[in-house]
Parts: sequence; structure tokens; C-alpha cells
Amino acid sequence: MSQQHPPGWHPGMPPAGYPHQPHVQHPPYGQPGYGAPGYGYGSQPQPPPQGGGSSAVRIVVGVLAGLLILGALGVGGAFLLMMNESSTTGSRSNNVSTPDRPDPLAQERAALLANPNSYLKTSDFINYDKGIINDYRQLVGVTVLNRSHFAVWNMSGDVEWVNDSGARVASMPFTLKGSIAAGDTKKFSQTDGTFTNGTVQSSARRVHLNFTHVDIVE
Repeated sequence: MSQQHPPGWHPGMPPAGYPHQPHVQHPPYGQPGYGAPGYGYGSQPQPPPQGGGSSAVRIVVGVLAGLLILGALGVGGAFLLMMNESSTTGSRSNNVSTPDRPDPLAQERAALLANPNSYLKTSDFINYDKGIINDYRQLVGVTVLNRSHFAVWNMSGDVEWVNDSGARVASMPFTLKGSIAAGDTKKFSQTDGTFTNGTVQSSARRVHLNFTHVDIVE
């Protein structure tokens, strides 16, 4: 049974029912491009591949994005490093033992040993008159306040008797037995043996203690 062809069909055209595409002639035999895809019935020349430029753009954008991320990380790292250095510097500045800022306790310790009167305050003096005719007197009791940050012991100095004008008219060495805690107050007495000093012959009735030595309880 012969195949029916549409009107106008002639030999050399595609068979009936085959999608009609324009016939593209091959280059002459032996010439470049002969037999290449895209020639003949049912085919058209294929366009060159697209998207090469877009791929290059995507690569460039990716590289730039990576550089921006690395830059941000670098800035963040530098910020963290700066903050850490600032914190370390702040810690060093708060350290009271730095050469630029001596330890206040060390300064107080040295001042206490050099001048105990700056930190030891006396009150509640108890006098004993041994002779009314010859004015023999002795200090037999005293209360001492330790205003330093260190416990002290082995305290000694002079009991100074002064007249009404404040002039010293007599003195006698004294010693205190026992210790006084930092910030504490303690009573010393001749009766319990914690306070010893001599008797003076003087009409002076005012007295104060001049501390010349203390030791710090270690």
C-alpha cells in the first residue's frame, strides 16, 4: 500500500507526517562542518552554548562575598583582641601592687612601724597618787584603740607628764603586754600585769602615752 503525500509534495521532501523543518544543506563533502549536527531534515543549527558569562559573574560575586566575610571576621577578631587587651589593661590598672600604685596596706604597715602614734589612740587614764606631800604619781591604767589594719603587740614608749600649759615636766618608760587586734580596743592595767611603768615626782596631773615601738602580729 503506497503512502499518501500531501499536495505539493515532491521527492526530496520529508515523508508525510514527519515534522517539516527547513532543509539545511551540508557544506560540500570534505569541507569543514560536513556531517556536523544540526544539518539535515528535522534539525536546525544549534545555537552556541549560553551562560558562560553568567558563570564568570557568579564566580566573581562568590569571591567578593568570601572576601567580605573574611574581612568581617578579621574586623571582629581585631575588635575582640582590642577588648581583651583593654580588659587585661584594666585588670593590670586595678592591681594595687603595680609600681605606679603601691599597695596601700604596705604603705600603712610601714607607717605603723615608723610612727605608732598615728594609729594607736589612748583614753581612760587611771592615775595613782602615792604621796600627797611630795607629789609622787604613777599611771596605773589606760585604754588603747588600734585604728590600723594590723594586729599589734610588744608595744612600748614613754609616759609623759605635762603641766597645765602643755609643757612636759616628766617622763617614764612603759610597756604593754599582750596584743590588740586590728580595729579593736583593749584595756591595760598595772593590776593584771599588762601595763608597767615607773613613778614620777611632779605636780603635773595631765598625762599621755608616746608610743615609740610596736611589732605587727604575723
